[in-house]
Amino acid sequence: LWRLKTGVTSKAGLQRLKQTIPQGKISPVLHDGRSEAGRKRALPGNIIVHLNPDWGQQQIKAWCKQHALQIEKSLNIGPNIFVIKTTPGLAALEKANALYLSGEVVAAYPDWWQEVSKR
Repeated sequence: LWRLKTGVTSKAGLQRLKQTIPQGKISPVLHDGRSEAGRKRALPGNIIVHLNPDWGQQQIKAWCKQHALQIEKSLNIGPNIFVIKTTPGLAALEKANALYLSGEVVAAYPDWWQEVSKR
């Protein structure tokens, strides 16, 4: 985790990191709530998509092809729930939101990294 210096915008910090570590996978750290006291989250890449549970393999493949999406793996938590490959960072959140707003999916959300705490 890198904390930005006072006066450095997140956009400028991200550009600097991409120049310094061009092959790096970078995500802003977000917080649950308005303060930094909230649990931290980041977007390491990938989204979880719940497709129509009645779809067969052909419909799933056609939908992925239409949207130029690649299935990373199937999740065994219900029918037609998949991890879809995306780039890290806000692009993953934007893709999940766009898919959900399209009305073509039951649900779509980032595969968040979440801070954990010891009990």
